[in-house]
Amino acid sequence: MNSHPDLAAAYRHGLLDLLQDGHPVPSVREPTSPASGFGCADRPSIEMIGYSFEVTNPFACLVDSDARPLRLPYCVGSFLWTLAGSNDLERLQSYHPEARNFSDDGISLSGAFGKRLFRYRDEIDQIDAIVERLRVDTSSRRTFAAICDAGDNVQRSREYPCCIGLQYFLRDGRLHSITYMRAQHALLILPYDAFLFMMLQCVMAARVGAAVGTYRHICGTFHIYQKEREFAERVLGNPLRSIEFGRADGSELELAEVLEFEERARSVGRARDVRSLLDMLQAGEGGSEFARHSKLVVLGHWLHSLTEDQNNAALERLPVPLQMMMRRHWQAASKSTAF
Repeated sequence: MNSHPDLAAAYRHGLLDLLQDGHPVPSVREPTSPASGFGCADRPSIEMIGYSFEVTNPFACLVDSDARPLRLPYCVGSFLWTLAGSNDLERLQSYHPEARNFSDDGISLSGAFGKRLFRYRDEIDQIDAIVERLRVDTSSRRTFAAICDAGDNVQRSREYPCCIGLQYFLRDGRLHSITYMRAQHALLILPYDAFLFMMLQCVMAARVGAAVGTYRHICGTFHIYQKEREFAERVLGNPLRSIEFGRADGSELELAEVLEFEERARSVGRARDVRSLLDMLQAGEGGSEFARHSKLVVLGHWLHSLTEDQNNAALERLPVPLQMMMRRHWQAASKSTAF
């Protein structure tokens, strides 16, 4: 398994491996799949089967690049949406408008990771069960959280979960994790998927009271589309940096407070109430690094969406590397080059 110190190094190495050793594959034809442009496009790909990598420092879970600016508000919004166990489309669209393309009914997302992990059938919290099991039995191997289920193989949906499950091991006081991907789009989607699952590992480690161990990412298919080859080469021709998002304290109180803050900011933002968003600044600066950065990114996102101010008060309270990520995304979005 390829081992790397941070996500940026793993991302670079994965793209290089695909460009050098990937095999051509004809386009998917399934009309409900984004791989076929939902039945409207021919999208042959370059693929490696059974690809995997390891990151030794999961805190370094953000990839920063001038060539492909990351949507930090979407990273954070999607993670909080996942922690909330939500499958609500409108909530996610606040950070990723294109999410509507993956909904079958215009209301929900049937493959939402958080709903399946934290509120499966509205009654099972798999993550909580794993945390409790590890607190009692540190050697347990019964620590797999399923995302994909049998129904996904027979229902016709625009969302067949690309992640099929997660597994956790507590060894020598460190929480290790494995993410199993059915399919991984390496160029555009990997930085978002890996951020989500690496952050989840870090939060879970804090909940268990353990240090953070290694992160492993295993892909059934690891691919890019053939039309993306030139863009992948451009990404590789520019610096790639890893940034740490911040540590969580792991308490239930912290997670509840961050989720409540995001919900309030989203409500106020939709009401286009700039004054009330500014009034939330003081509350946005409290808590752990994870809590503080999450709240300020959310506030910065809504303030920018309403004022287009790239130096807004929330942004200026973030660490400089996170500020720069936000600005790069906004600048790229104004040119329609953000992903």
